[in-house]
Amino acid sequence: MKRAHTIALRLWALAMVFVSCAAAQSLITGRIAGTVTDPTSLVVPNAAIILLNLDTGETQSSTTNGDGIYSFAQVKPGRYQITVTKSSFAKMVRTISVEVGQTTLVDLTLQISTAAETIEVNAGATLISTDPGVVTSFTPVEVALLPAPGGDMTSIAFTAPGLSSRRVRA
Repeated sequence: MKRAHTIALRLWALAMVFVSCAAAQSLITGRIAGTVTDPTSLVVPNAAIILLNLDTGETQSSTTNGDGIYSFAQVKPGRYQITVTKSSFAKMVRTISVEVGQTTLVDLTLQISTAAETIEVNAGATLISTDPGVVTSFTPVEVALLPAPGGDMTSIAFTAPGLSSRRVRA
């Protein structure tokens, strides 16, 4: 008796899955779903997906889950453009059609980006002049921030580049 009850329970659960799938299919809309992968067939999680209705200009956005899967439910029938972006990959654009009551499967493979980032430095470092005619000045803020033991301004003067002290013997 237990075995018959278990089989009946499993059949009921399976029937509920089919009924819920049939109820999810709309009589006036369709669905778009797919998986985003890289060139080695590994899934691409967190890829940005933008769905553009080419007939009305409406957009929807989504991201792929941890398994690289995305889905748009209750999509009006018509022509759509799917754009997928993810850092380190080239942007992919695909045009599709959606039919009433149908799921349009669109699996997308992103290519590795060929763009190279270049950092260019045009300015050279400022050199300190060691010429004797160079004047060094301090702003009041700099004077306030420099250490002056005992309030002696001479110690601040010795922080200027190229300045040194020599004791002169008499």
